[in-house]
Amino acid sequence: MSNLHLEVTAKNFELTPAIQAYVHKRVQPLLKHFTHLSTPIHVVLSVEKFRYEAKAHCHLPGGKEVTGRAVSKDMYESIDELAKILDKQALHHKAEMQSKN
Repeated sequence: MSNLHLEVTAKNFELTPAIQAYVHKRVQPLLKHFTHLSTPIHVVLSVEKFRYEAKAHCHLPGGKEVTGRAVSKDMYESIDELAKILDKQALHHKAEMQSKN
């Protein structure tokens, strides 16, 4: 399996190694749909008062751009929801690509 190139940015809080590792772990399953991503996955985590937001975007093979955003009262919950959104979109795009072939 290919290595995942991930760029994680934190806004309004310090990005800990634990959070960065958790993001990597949760986004890693995208590679089961596409073993090679030519561009990195950009993830932005932010905190405002008691609102934790996780956003991401990446380019999939075939020129498709996948984006996602999740907001909750817990950063880990937001990361989990974001990972589900990205996985669902990637799976849908993969099915579209296979149906065209």
